[in-house]
Amino acid sequence: MLLLRTCLLLLLMGSVFLLHAQKPKQQVSGYVFDQISRQPVEGVEVYLKDTDPLLGTATDEQGAFAIESVPVGRYVLVISHIGYDRRYIDLVVEGGKPAYIEMELAPAYNELEAVTVSSQPFIADVDAVGKRSISIEQTTRFAANYLDPARVMISFPGVVPQNDQNNNIIINGKSPNGLLWRVEGLDVLNPNHLSNAGTLSDRPTPNGGGVNVLSTQMLGETGFITAPFGAQYGNVMSGVMDMNFRSGDKQENRYTAQASLIGLDLAAEGPLKQGKSSFLINYRYSTVGLLSQLGVDFGGEEINYQDAAFHVSFDQKKGGRLSVFGYGGKSKNEFEGIDDPGEWEIDKDSTAVDYSSATGAFGFKEILSIGQRSSLSLGTAFSAFQNERTSRGLTREGTGIDAENFETESYQLSSNAEFASSLGHTRLVTGITANYATHEIFAEEMFTGRGTLMDESADGLLFQPYILANTLLAPKWTTQIGLRYMYYTFNNSTSWLPSVVVNYNITSQGTISLNYSHQARLQNPEVYFSSDNKRLEMSKLHHIGLGYNHIFTKSLLTTQLFYERLYDIPVSAARQSSFSLINHLNDYILEPLNNQGSGEIYGLNLSYEKPMNNGFYYIASGSLFESAYEGSDGVERDSRFNNNYTFSFTAGKEYTKEKSAEAVKVTGLNGRIFYAGGLRATPISEPMSQANGETILEDNRAFSEQLGDYFRMDFRVSFKKEKAGYSRMFAIDIQNMLSVENDGFRYYDFRKKKAEIKKQLGIIPVLVYKVEF
Repeated sequence: MLLLRTCLLLLLMGSVFLLHAQKPKQQVSGYVFDQISRQPVEGVEVYLKDTDPLLGTATDEQGAFAIESVPVGRYVLVISHIGYDRRYIDLVVEGGKPAYIEMELAPAYNELEAVTVSSQPFIADVDAVGKRSISIEQTTRFAANYLDPARVMISFPGVVPQNDQNNNIIINGKSPNGLLWRVEGLDVLNPNHLSNAGTLSDRPTPNGGGVNVLSTQMLGETGFITAPFGAQYGNVMSGVMDMNFRSGDKQENRYTAQASLIGLDLAAEGPLKQGKSSFLINYRYSTVGLLSQLGVDFGGEEINYQDAAFHVSFDQKKGGRLSVFGYGGKSKNEFEGIDDPGEWEIDKDSTAVDYSSATGAFGFKEILSIGQRSSLSLGTAFSAFQNERTSRGLTREGTGIDAENFETESYQLSSNAEFASSLGHTRLVTGITANYATHEIFAEEMFTGRGTLMDESADGLLFQPYILANTLLAPKWTTQIGLRYMYYTFNNSTSWLPSVVVNYNITSQGTISLNYSHQARLQNPEVYFSSDNKRLEMSKLHHIGLGYNHIFTKSLLTTQLFYERLYDIPVSAARQSSFSLINHLNDYILEPLNNQGSGEIYGLNLSYEKPMNNGFYYIASGSLFESAYEGSDGVERDSRFNNNYTFSFTAGKEYTKEKSAEAVKVTGLNGRIFYAGGLRATPISEPMSQANGETILEDNRAFSEQLGDYFRMDFRVSFKKEKAGYSRMFAIDIQNMLSVENDGFRYYDFRKKKAEIKKQLGIIPVLVYKVEF
């Protein structure tokens, strides 16, 4: 009997030890709903691929699922149901908090003839040309993105950074001003701090900045859409950044704290009503000044920013959902100049600049299920964007002289109503977007003697109804046909914008796509306000493309040949000139314009992608293109943004090790190599610049010179420790690890009495420490 008791005791102790020695575990839960009707889908198979034994479950009548006791680590979550396209999600299960997934399933056109989707989650959308989706996990993992989704995009074909100091992106030779920003599918004004960062004149740009105001702690999936644009997207020329909030934890409170050399990030989330509603809040305060103390050169400027954001989500009956969100941020940079004239070496030394900006938005979005085949989405967002910049010149006696003032205030109310329905083999989406905006701009230059350049205010309503139909024509043929109408009350300008995509499934893995879209975009407020240009029509673009996607066993090839014709582009109406708004970034426009300009872009985009598998992933992308334009002089020239070629290789590897009986250690190595042709520049007339006291360009030789090629290598190494109930991570993120000082722009330096090239940033090392619990 004693022997038996001893054996039982040893067996019990061994069992306890084995249980204690297992990896930390978490719950994986979520909600699955129909993409069209928004109704929950019951009986969906949800499982973690390649787990043994297989970890999985099925959704209940509410569309909810929960997989218990999942060891921390990286998985592919498979979501499958008869009559729907199968979905795959790159999932990371962490010790600090449960994993929660909300996923929509698209009804399959034809279950038997549907293209076989690979068992890996791709960043590119295999069913949509020009669309990519970026998760918070990918934004965090990629090297040198500073938790900014826009900086991730240079890993994709045809995307070039305008400057290392900002997140402005050039897409296939088109100006960053052609980008459209959205939050929860609603148009918003520029959601970025420090919109003057890295610009030629140090004036703000309308669509970019030093860093996004929304921390990735708040974001779920960010859509990046390039041409061809469907009818859902209007007032865009180059690309769409559509950021979406993630839902907070609906079961218990969770917290995240992150400290780095660029900022302090604090987030909290949890249930308002357990299982039914949640909150998510975040606050961030910059510490960029620490980088300056480490020797990073920001041009002698003092830089600061801070922001806060929230998202509240409420589940409603029959699959409905109400989201309320808001964010706001302030930023500033100051350059005091050098007081001692004997130390002046360049013009900027004798100048003091104060810049500040504020941006924010508040809104809601509600999705209502209507029967088994339809849904209605309603949303409204109010956004604001303000800038103020003053500069002063310093005399040799040390006194200040006012040189320049620039102030803008913009407010926008954006509303959208969209009805979606499934009718047999057709998915129909129809809706209307209405954006009411007011703008005020004041600009004056004292140092040139021009005085007041602009002192204007105006408002207008941009009215945009649209309709889109996806249809199965035959077992291997599908079409997407759309139409959007734009009407702007400010000057009664209009545009009809059709779009067509025809897909043919050559094989179960390969799809060829022929696509066309017509796009239009309003001019920026400062263009309308300058020199009485209020009558300008919208700029427009015809896009024609031929694409091919091929799904291999564990990789995806995407290609697209494209041709774009830009027309109704504002050019000089007063003279025969090389000026065209195609090349505009943030310069003052001091002459009347008309819509007689044009442009032409053609090229090839390629990418080959291997999603994370066995701890390894990579994306190789490249682009060859030509971007040309004609001004009012009728001469064809290279455009300012004609880089000609881009190449990017992004890759990473994770190593997982069970460090102890209760902890798992994950080491991540991520890198990116980026190479592109230089931007174009107009030669500077040095004698005339010196004589006139301002930079004078040789107009007849516009963009005839090219800056040096752009090369950058980024690297990130992270060390993560997972334990039951919390996880912590330390990372070293290095932008431009070889410290290559790429050409930024050319300018005339009156102190040196010659044209100079402003270099971009060198190496930027960022240390990050993050805790989730």
